[in-house]
Amino acid sequence: MNRNAIRVVDGDEFHRQPRASIYNGELGEVVIKRASQMTTVRYAPCHPNAGAQGDAAGHGETLTTWVFSEDGNTADGISQTPFNLMVDFVVEPHSAIGLHRHDDKEEIYYLLEGEMRMTVVTACGEHHSFDLFPGDAHLIRIGQAHYGVAGSQGARMIAVCVRPA
Repeated sequence: MNRNAIRVVDGDEFHRQPRASIYNGELGEVVIKRASQMTTVRYAPCHPNAGAQGDAAGHGETLTTWVFSEDGNTADGISQTPFNLMVDFVVEPHSAIGLHRHDDKEEIYYLLEGEMRMTVVTACGEHHSFDLFPGDAHLIRIGQAHYGVAGSQGARMIAVCVRPA
């Protein structure tokens, strides 16, 4: 995880604050976002789901560094494509990301460290569970839902979301 980010904030605070942009760099020919310009957000849990049971409800802690975003009030305002966001996140050992649906974007997880047990719920309601290991990737299609629980060493992943063109 990008531990050089200057500020660590609570997830509720981060998403509640209105802001025009989280990027304050030059919008010239070349765009560079330094670690000092990124925010790391503490989610406890990440994607809580009070209507779900067990790991699907979400529990534990996740630290997420927002690399680039064009999502809601976290928008950088720099992308000219359907790109939505890119985050680098660490899920603490045995912590779970709660069940959530992607109705307007696709998401790709790329596991860098640790292990993650993922469950995908298809648009038809079928449940598919599998383990991710370093170097594995996982795609969530529009209309699908997913949740996951980190292994005994936790997990570190990159997530990238893209909206339809």
